[in-house]
Amino acid sequence: MNPTQVQGYLAGIEPLNGANYLKWRSHMDIVICYLEYDIALREPMPQKPVDNFNRSEKQSFYKWEKANRMSIMITRGAIPDAIRGGIPMKDMAKEHLNVIKSQFMSSTKSMVSAYMSQLTSMRYSGDGSVRYHILQMEDLIYRLRGLDMNLNDDYLVKLAQEKLQEIRKEQETSGTEKETPNDESEVNKNGKKFPLPWKPP
Repeated sequence: MNPTQVQGYLAGIEPLNGANYLKWRSHMDIVICYLEYDIALREPMPQKPVDNFNRSEKQSFYKWEKANRMSIMITRGAIPDAIRGGIPMKDMAKEHLNVIKSQFMSSTKSMVSAYMSQLTSMRYSGDGSVRYHILQMEDLIYRLRGLDMNLNDDYLVKLAQEKLQEIRKEQETSGTEKETPNDESEVNKNGKKFPLPWKPP
């Protein structure tokens, strides 16, 4: 495997940042496995060769040592310069990846928690259209999907319907109708029809 090929694989990995650790790690595992260096992540370091080691034992060690060294180089090559300097170096690729995980998983979990809290607590203020309000919810769901949260379209529709009921109750209480959503509007997604609280454009 020449350096140009390795660089080509790295170019396909989205640079690591504070929000994409899970996706980045998944891509890293795929690349390291494809290049057959994952032995350094799956198996402990063999004993260093001594005089009485046979050829097979020596080859096993040197194979693992190369896989470990290359895995570290590939990992650091997929991290932007601005972030790389803040990540301590480790001699073992597995330990190095664990350090990266400890630094970025906490921020990922915090972002998931913040987005979920914002999504479930959103209230329609009465200003602007209901459609815009639902689109804001959809944007949060796409952000959560980017953090490997499995939220499908059914979840968005369910939330939209709940928000629609809240809006109607508020309108009935206040006696105002700033916008009357259309229950009969439908959109075809993945071969199924879902009721939406707005008319498609």
